[in-house]
Amino acid sequence: MNWRLQFPEATIEHLVCRQSDHNPILLRCCNVVSTRDGRPFRFQVAWCTHEDYPTIVKNAWKKDQGSISTALRNVKDESLVFNRETFGNIFKRKREYEARLHGIQRSLEHVDSASLLILQRKLLQEYENILFQEKTLW
Repeated sequence: MNWRLQFPEATIEHLVCRQSDHNPILLRCCNVVSTRDGRPFRFQVAWCTHEDYPTIVKNAWKKDQGSISTALRNVKDESLVFNRETFGNIFKRKREYEARLHGIQRSLEHVDSASLLILQRKLLQEYENILFQEKTLW
């Protein structure tokens, strides 16, 4: 009874017996195990490369200090919002930066422009960060 009071969101599920006469038991620490679309939540280490992510985690963790599972759920929810609204798709950003860099490099073949060189340098730095994020993702 003490265990149930300390972990009220935990559930136990008896799984199908497959190769023996014993049923495996699955202990879930919280009832919510996946996102709305049915896919399980996957933490992306590449999020840690973004300067805003540590603050997002800290604020989400502080929201509700009632239980660890609630705090983790808050971090999960805020991470998904961060991914959708701020971080975005690494591969899409990579293609966009490659297209912009190709355009600038084609222009620089015909015209000497200090502003294009500065923009190219800035885009190359951001592109290197995207490549690092992609490497971290893999």
